[in-house]
Amino acid sequence: MVFTGWEYGCQGYRATKLKQKSIHYQLQVDLEEERLQKKALSLTLGQTVGLCSLRIFLMLVSLALIGGAFFGIFQATVFSQAKVGAEGILGLFWVYLPSIVITTGNFVVPFMCDQIALFERYSPSTTIIMALFRSVFLRMISLGVLLFTLWSQITCFRNSKDCQLCQYNNKEYPCWETRVGQEMYKLALFDFLITIAMLILVDFPRRLFVDHCSCALTRWVGRQEFLVPPNVLGLVYGQTVVWTGALFCPLLPLINTLKFFILFYCKKVTLFSNCRPAVKTFRSTTSTIFFLVVLLFGWGLALVAMIYSLAHVVLCYVAALAAVYGKSVDLLKAQLKLEGRDKQFLVKQIEELSREMGVPTRAQADTFDTGPAN
Repeated sequence: MVFTGWEYGCQGYRATKLKQKSIHYQLQVDLEEERLQKKALSLTLGQTVGLCSLRIFLMLVSLALIGGAFFGIFQATVFSQAKVGAEGILGLFWVYLPSIVITTGNFVVPFMCDQIALFERYSPSTTIIMALFRSVFLRMISLGVLLFTLWSQITCFRNSKDCQLCQYNNKEYPCWETRVGQEMYKLALFDFLITIAMLILVDFPRRLFVDHCSCALTRWVGRQEFLVPPNVLGLVYGQTVVWTGALFCPLLPLINTLKFFILFYCKKVTLFSNCRPAVKTFRSTTSTIFFLVVLLFGWGLALVAMIYSLAHVVLCYVAALAAVYGKSVDLLKAQLKLEGRDKQFLVKQIEELSREMGVPTRAQADTFDTGPAN
């Protein structure tokens, strides 16, 4: 049935060839996974333990790379916030340092994890799923690390003395909402610039190098593959940044719309001019469920950040009002005590002046009036 059937929905030579390649790849994947399963069943106990140990070790290496990226984001954010106010090119570099570290990590760490995955000897589908999971974990948690670091700086995580008045560090962050919105804006902008730079400075020269040089290196490198999963993850990441920063930067959805509009046509030109079909693709059913779950996770991350921020704003406002009212009550009590002391002081001054002038005081007058009666 597979080899004798016909898909009447395919119209034209190109659509037919694409359908044939899709069926050919699906059969290849099924046969490869069946071969790997038979090979796994034929392994001895020692080979199985060795393979599991190798996979655990490589997984720990991947986690160490991701953890190093998180630590770099944390340190870059703290250092950038400490350098706020610097001028010149160096000041601009400090301002964009967290965005530079995050975007660089999103490009470098997944590439290194993909190279590590070649030695794990998983099936093709499992290899792609593991690579996507690591990439999603890195992108989403890196955004969470950035928000946590910013929030720890704003809410005086290490020094609570600066947050006694307004429940946040109003000296360094007079308007902390603007600072968070600026960070989300810089993330979206720098991600756009890096993507355009990769298309122009990497993919296009690679295609020229492969087409005009027929050496062993060019045959090994080949043209750039257009991989759908990483590109879709880039869209999900960009949308998560917008959801997170829309509350603090209202123009961010419009900026993101223009960004996606430009990237769509740039990647379309790159796809037809510089890329070749992917050798390994992702199953459509698995990809649909996976990307929906990732999108839901990104929405949940943005929703938690938004709800926490709004709750913190209300609590800060109530706490500030309570602090102001409490101080007003204390000032009123102190004023009443001072007024009482002033009255006592005035009475004593009047009595002393009356004695000097020979005028009887109130106590003497009362004694004089009650004396003859006794």
